[in-house]
Amino acid sequence: MYRKPKNINKQVELILKYFSNRMNFRKPEMEIKMSIFGRIRDSIFGKKDDAGQGGQTATPAATDAAAISQVDVEKILTDLAAKSGRPSNWKTSIVDLMTLLGLDSSLANRVELAKELGYTGDTNDTATMNVWLIKQVMTKLAENGGKISPNLMN
Repeated sequence: MYRKPKNINKQVELILKYFSNRMNFRKPEMEIKMSIFGRIRDSIFGKKDDAGQGGQTATPAATDAAAISQVDVEKILTDLAAKSGRPSNWKTSIVDLMTLLGLDSSLANRVELAKELGYTGDTNDTATMNVWLIKQVMTKLAENGGKISPNLMN
């Protein structure tokens, strides 16, 4: 009769760990999670592998930076708002901006976004945090090559 060794789970775990390290496997919980700002940016600019999306076209020879610098953020967001059929105040509301882009605009996500972008204020003061967030997101989009009027960043 077969008897299961006492430490079989530990042995299997060590074997799997050895081979996963050797073969560069990743556990699902170890997957790299994209930042919330990264999701906002990619929703507007398009992902790097589809740099021509978002209403803009890029020639194959264009670099990512050149393609991104041509993105008119205000035009894209205004068009999205018009197509949504719902009123959206994306220019002054981080909640409306995230909702317009199809992202989770929950308080938890906004607090996480605030941490990503270096917010040092009280995250319980959501009104102040939200005003800071929309300005900071617009500033970061401009820093990443988006075309944004200065009044949206101040």
